[in-house]
Amino acid sequence: MPKARKKANPKTALQNGVPLTVYFSEHQTARLNQVSQQRRVPKAELLRVAVDLLLEQLASGQLQLPLGIEIAKSRQ
Repeated sequence: MPKARKKANPKTALQNGVPLTVYFSEHQTARLNQVSQQRRVPKAELLRVAVDLLLEQLASGQLQLPLGIEIAKSRQ
């Protein structure tokens, strides 16, 4: 008889991470909630995957972002 697989404890994953506060627009929050419900994936996991994808694309040169200095100047 095969052993039952243990489900990962989501609190354990959080304990290994660094807390970070990010503010999203209402539109972004609504879209994130929609995808989370449709895919039955926690929002935090979707965000981790999205950040990993962004970092991989930046590192490989597939995506370019403006320098932070340019962004900061435009907000002043």
